[in-house]
Amino acid sequence: MGVTDLSYPVADVWEVAQARVKPREDTSLKGYFIVIGKRTTSLLEVGNFMRPVHPKANALPCRNPPGLMVYAAGPFIGISKKWSTASLSIPLKVGNGSSIRELGLKYRPVEESFRAHYKSWEQAKR
Repeated sequence: MGVTDLSYPVADVWEVAQARVKPREDTSLKGYFIVIGKRTTSLLEVGNFMRPVHPKANALPCRNPPGLMVYAAGPFIGISKKWSTASLSIPLKVGNGSSIRELGLKYRPVEESFRAHYKSWEQAKR
């Protein structure tokens, strides 16, 4: 099974909560802070690090279809050529240095965040 080569910025809910609380506690902090991990994460990467904990590992994506295939099929499934040209295979690069320096955030590894979320979701289903 395949998934398009799209990357997303990811932040753990605990990091977002800290970023909301700390400026309220320390009034010297001003401005906005970008709260995402060190890098963006692709859907394929999510599948790869969820595979060890997911009961149906073969249902998770294991490859990206060729970009040309997505580009050609896109208009039939509501994806414009302009969007696919601008979005596929292009990771987003954002600086989170101010949130680390000024807020003191320590970002959890993305894998750990996704696995913890999945485990809590599994427990909630019971």
